[in-house]
Amino acid sequence: MLTDKTLLSGTLPPELGALPSLKEIIMNDCSLHGTLPSEIGRLEQLTGLDLANNQLDHKFPSPNRIEGPIPSEIGRLSQLTWLDLRHNELTSVPTEIGDLKQLMHLCLGNNSLTSEVPADIGECS
Repeated sequence: MLTDKTLLSGTLPPELGALPSLKEIIMNDCSLHGTLPSEIGRLEQLTGLDLANNQLDHKFPSPNRIEGPIPSEIGRLSQLTWLDLRHNELTSVPTEIGDLKQLMHLCLGNNSLTSEVPADIGECS
């Protein structure tokens, strides 16, 4: 488990995907920027992901900004029960998020979503 409100800053490294037994990532309020790496889809044991209040960026690198689309690989996290990406600059939600059948808690508020949340998200727990 990674903890929140640490002195960490920078980008989420793709090497995060090399931790297949990781159960939770809690890195809210950490001054992260950059994209949510597609390698996040390798964390098949992940049950919780909290990257709220970071504002990761996709197109315009700047401190404290997470922007762009949520990667489609998020749909591979079949054990995910909660996902908190509030207060970022994310622009779209992939249809693959509907594959998260164990998902019980989803927070996407205060983002820059330009697309609708996929209809099959209602088929999750």
